[in-house]
Amino acid sequence: VIVIYLNNTSNTLAGATGLSVLVATVLFSFQIYCDFSGYSDIAVGCAKLFGINLTENFQSPYRAKSIKEFWNRWHISLSRWLRDYIYFPLGGSRVKKWRWVLNVLIVFFISGLWHGASYNFIIWGVLHALFQIIGAFTLKYRNAAWSKMKVDPSGKAVCIVRTCVTFVLVSFTWIFFRANSFSDALLAIGKLFSDYRIGQSYMSATVAGLGMGVFGLIYSLLGIPFMLNLEPLKSCNFGKQNVLRNEWVRFAAYVVMTVCTICAWIYLQSSDIGSSFIYFQF
Repeated sequence: VIVIYLNNTSNTLAGATGLSVLVATVLFSFQIYCDFSGYSDIAVGCAKLFGINLTENFQSPYRAKSIKEFWNRWHISLSRWLRDYIYFPLGGSRVKKWRWVLNVLIVFFISGLWHGASYNFIIWGVLHALFQIIGAFTLKYRNAAWSKMKVDPSGKAVCIVRTCVTFVLVSFTWIFFRANSFSDALLAIGKLFSDYRIGQSYMSATVAGLGMGVFGLIYSLLGIPFMLNLEPLKSCNFGKQNVLRNEWVRFAAYVVMTVCTICAWIYLQSSDIGSSFIYFQF
């Protein structure tokens, strides 16, 4: 379902509204996660059938509270390779601050270049580096600001804020990753920060630009929190108060997921828009 939104918005970017670009940006964040994490899980599961234990490649990355934590949860195999073979040999964090900044920039520059020799991927990588650097240098000031407001910097409220901010920053960088060209990325960002109006005609244009009806939009958006709350099923790591500890609840969740998957597959088969794994191109 998400694929249809994104393909339509990308192909008609010039006529897209700011709201349709915003929705497509959020949905792409989950499309690329479901895409890559999904077939990584398939590989892990198939390996277990033969008694081989592969490393988990994703650990709920959108629950990260910083860009650094995001990369500890996202594409873990690549992150560890970059850390062990590039970051550590350069000196890691055991160097002067300016050298550490340079090390981070080099690692993420290479990460972007690994995805493709394109300005889009390089900018995507450098943005992640800049966000991580800025986050590291401002952490103590942000904690001090929270303390001045008599809010615990490590409390639940602040963690939620940091998780939301991290998701926004990561989603913003995905614009460069998804765009067909640098000019398309700039056009999307321009619309994202300017093209908003109030009115029925605007909302109709937004839905039409996404290429799907209101029901499809609601179906997709409701599926996101459902998916995030069911992520613990992958590792069966449930807290004492987690409702998923009940086997009947888990069974019901499996049934719902199966039915939703079948419905989504039928819907995609009825559309004329093809789809394939995003990371097959890398």
